[in-house]
Amino acid sequence: FDGNPINWPMFIQSFKVQIHDTCFSDAERQHHLRASLTTEIQNNLGEVLLNPGLYSFALKELHRKFGNPRIVSTAC
Repeated sequence: FDGNPINWPMFIQSFKVQIHDTCFSDAERQHHLRASLTTEIQNNLGEVLLNPGLYSFALKELHRKFGNPRIVSTAC
């Protein structure tokens, strides 16, 4: 994911179907999430991406930053 709010809905839907719903552990999900983000976004989230126990928190942070419908609509 490149950080463009316009791309968020497609990214998160694809991630959910291909990774979130199919992987067995948060460690595996976290690995794929980290690999799916640009370096800038990885750096922005920092240590959250290094701890599989914070996988849900990382998703919530990404959704808060990029998934807000107002942000998406103003980015169009």
